[in-house]
Amino acid sequence: MTNKIFKRRPIGWKHLAKLCCLLALQWLTSGGIAGVAAETGDEIWLEPSAKNDDTVRFSPQRIIYRRGVIESFDDKSIRFLDTTDDGAEQSKRNLLKVPSPRVIWIEPRFEDQATVAAIASFRSGDPKDAIAPLLEAINRRPPVWLAQWLSMHLWQAAFQAQKYPATLALVNQIDSRPMPTVVAGGLPIHWTSERLPPEALEAARKVLNAEESLEATKLVAASWIVGNQGDAQAVAVLDAISQQNTRPALAQLAKSLLWRKATPPSIRENRRQWQASLSMLPLTLVSGPSLLLADRLQASGDNETSLELLLSAGVTPPRPHYITRTAKQRAVELLNQLGQPDAADRIADSKPPSR
Repeated sequence: MTNKIFKRRPIGWKHLAKLCCLLALQWLTSGGIAGVAAETGDEIWLEPSAKNDDTVRFSPQRIIYRRGVIESFDDKSIRFLDTTDDGAEQSKRNLLKVPSPRVIWIEPRFEDQATVAAIASFRSGDPKDAIAPLLEAINRRPPVWLAQWLSMHLWQAAFQAQKYPATLALVNQIDSRPMPTVVAGGLPIHWTSERLPPEALEAARKVLNAEESLEATKLVAASWIVGNQGDAQAVAVLDAISQQNTRPALAQLAKSLLWRKATPPSIRENRRQWQASLSMLPLTLVSGPSLLLADRLQASGDNETSLELLLSAGVTPPRPHYITRTAKQRAVELLNQLGQPDAADRIADSKPPSR
């Protein structure tokens, strides 16, 4: 499949269900790795390094799937011994070093069944039941990158279980070490305009006022508050984070969160610029900002572009993300509002693309 479907041109909402199917097909035919199921090692999803400036980057792109033994992984790079079964002789397999922002996702291969059960519990959809086994898995002291990966699931489970102070405390603990971009992409940021419960706002304000709060923690806390009454401090925090250049992933996420403050006329005026900024994000960061932009565009009356983004984030996401279900539900609701119940039913019944 060529990239012609990604050319920058207006797309009517009547054609979006077809586009969604094409995107899913692109995912499934984009060079997945044959034979990896029988291999050992961690599965690593990589974004291609080259970008075509003449295209709009919808998710998913042509993702590179590798399998390997990870030696190190931090905010700068990942180093792993490539063990992908692609026909090469084992003696010729390379130790690869890839910039951290190109890592879209990692699916670790766990040896102990207790950790496997912890992840299965989280993915079953009951966050409260997942908290204790995930914490136990982290307490078994895996490598730092793996502890961060598990903690990303733990703070998502705590956030979904409405344990707001514990969520922020965990983010602050993990942020004390360099954080890979893929972990930053899974921060428990509030990406929609729905108001969180008062206890969440209270916990967030305490974090913003605490000297010991680190940058990623302040980013999360500010996302819970911005858009509510009395959010001046949160806006100031996001503005400061967006302008720093030492942690580009956090800066990019903060810039996206400030879209929530835009008025409908400003949203319509800046739509193309914001869409372009989405195309420049590392793929591992794009899901949350896509949902936020869809939310804001729908509020401004631009249902077509909003639906386009909701389908991208909810049906063909580039990585597992906690907002995927929300984006899919919003796409179904919008299709029904637009008088397309058949398309809404097809989206509702669709399954996430498999590798």
